[in-house]
Amino acid sequence: MIDLIEDSILYNSDARIEINDNSKFEPVGNNTEVALLKLLQDSDVSVHHMIKRKIDRVKYSQPFSSEYKYSVIAIDYRRG
Repeated sequence: MIDLIEDSILYNSDARIEINDNSKFEPVGNNTEVALLKLLQDSDVSVHHMIKRKIDRVKYSQPFSSEYKYSVIAIDYRRG
């Protein structure tokens, strides 16, 4: 269940991780997405490593549509 929550946060986020002046990984982007990434970081999840892995696993992505009220992301779990 924890893996599913981590993946849901990670794959449904456009926020990114940058290294700040103190050489720490810091989420940057939409406030809600940043807060969710910080939640993962506070839970000792290596978010920056997961984001690198994310790029090769996304097979299809459809942004949220206010008309249809959903978004879609297809992930290849065989990779990574």
